[in-house]
Amino acid sequence: MPKIRIDEHELEVGQHENLIDAARRVGVHIPHFCYHPALTVAGNCRQCLVEVEGVPKPQIACNTPLRDGMVVHTKSEAIQEARRGVLEYLLLNHPIDCPICDQAGECRLQEYYMSHGLYESRRNLDKVHKPKMIDLGPLVTLDAERCVLCTRCVRFCQEVAGTDELYVKERGHESTITTFPGRPLENPYSGNVVDICPVGALLSKDFRFKSRVWWLKQADSVCTSCARGCNIRIDHHWNQVQRLVPRYNPDVNQHWMCDRGRVEYRSINEHRVTEAQLGGRTTFLSDALGHACERLEQLDGDVVVLLSPKLANEDLLVLQHLFRTLYPVKQLVAASLEPEQPQDEILRRADPHPNTWMVRALGLAGDVREFLRRSGARALLVIGDDPIGWDPSLADALDGYDMVAAALTNHNATAAAVLERHGCLLPLATHAEYAGSFTNFEGRVQRFEPALSPYGSALAGYELGIEIAAMLRRGFWPDGESPEQVLSAIWKQLLPAGSDLPEVDWENVPQYGFVPTWRRTARPRSVMVGDTADDAHSWYGHAPKGGADG
Repeated sequence: MPKIRIDEHELEVGQHENLIDAARRVGVHIPHFCYHPALTVAGNCRQCLVEVEGVPKPQIACNTPLRDGMVVHTKSEAIQEARRGVLEYLLLNHPIDCPICDQAGECRLQEYYMSHGLYESRRNLDKVHKPKMIDLGPLVTLDAERCVLCTRCVRFCQEVAGTDELYVKERGHESTITTFPGRPLENPYSGNVVDICPVGALLSKDFRFKSRVWWLKQADSVCTSCARGCNIRIDHHWNQVQRLVPRYNPDVNQHWMCDRGRVEYRSINEHRVTEAQLGGRTTFLSDALGHACERLEQLDGDVVVLLSPKLANEDLLVLQHLFRTLYPVKQLVAASLEPEQPQDEILRRADPHPNTWMVRALGLAGDVREFLRRSGARALLVIGDDPIGWDPSLADALDGYDMVAAALTNHNATAAAVLERHGCLLPLATHAEYAGSFTNFEGRVQRFEPALSPYGSALAGYELGIEIAAMLRRGFWPDGESPEQVLSAIWKQLLPAGSDLPEVDWENVPQYGFVPTWRRTARPRSVMVGDTADDAHSWYGHAPKGGADG
């Protein structure tokens, strides 16, 4: 391993490691615009100048080969002056419209000017004006005056999306980014060009003028739009999600996310079920739950329960324990009729659910239409899913039940059908409102954190299960434990008997998640009451306690 020295830091570097990345490892930030670790090196912004001992002229850090014994200076007076010159050149024609720019607060041009610029402008002529608010595609708009021609967006479309919609036209001060004629920027990953734009040139139509970035609070989460489980960051303000942006995970999604995942937040903000309704009237959650549990006691298990593959691991573990062990029901299934979506070789998966793997691991998979039409039970409980929204003909099947109840996040077709039949509707929290974990299609367990306060009286799926068990006088959870203690205990105490599902230490799940040594021993299927534990849980594997770092 070659050894180099960056300022006062000595470190070992990989044979093909970039100097900018090597410096970042020791806490030295080398300013740059065009370099991105997931894209090829362009070397056209010239902002990453450094001084290399033995080389007479400043070098660009992004394209300087590393060799053993190299000594690099990033803060010398000559280098500071060179960077000021580059910034002055970039700002010659850049509009000073920071007060109305959405990138203000996270703009590298602003940051570098404050740390390396602070000079008196020598320009005495009008700036060159270019088009503003150029519609590039469904999600992205361009302000050509603000562009510093780093070409990150061009390289992303060529190298990651593989669609080549963008290019640089004209020369000199007339150069600008644009799309080829008749080819708008509408690939499934177009929103990523906004994320990687270092200035306010490429803007999201969805987020534009919505919120100032310094108002936003942030929470780490996992995308629920498909089985990939891309790592994302929820930016929120006023207890509403303002935008979703990708969060780096080298093993799952790298730096990217798809456009479908970016708009998933709308279901968190809009048309939410916030209060319980019983018999068509709004009531207290405790009253509605009490009524539903009283009816469940009378039915003595003659109930079918439909769960959603969008529920978290902890929700599924608690609910399957409740409806299999504490209050055994006639049939328990976790499935959805939501159609598959286009799949590609980048990120998108055909399965539109974030937790199908755990559903199969717990033996909960099944056929929703068969389940609803031929259950033969007297009551139906739906938690988290919208079967009637995906197949309106199933509304007639609800007439065959004496009691229908649903715990849902949003007012949808299923909620409307339940209320029409004077059933019980309960508010359910989204994944943005509590802490938990999902298991993606590879078996990787990944944590998500709460971003918002629950809407109204909404409960997480596992909290709902604990409340129902308590009201049925079959409580199984001690009071007074913190949410983190509860989540860890769920994995340790509620794994189905006879299964080898790993006992996850929830509080110590690594940053990028972990993949236990899962093994598939049989095909997944739905589980009926009466199945043995060994038969019921046939998809699983084993990992040492605490898991592995994957």
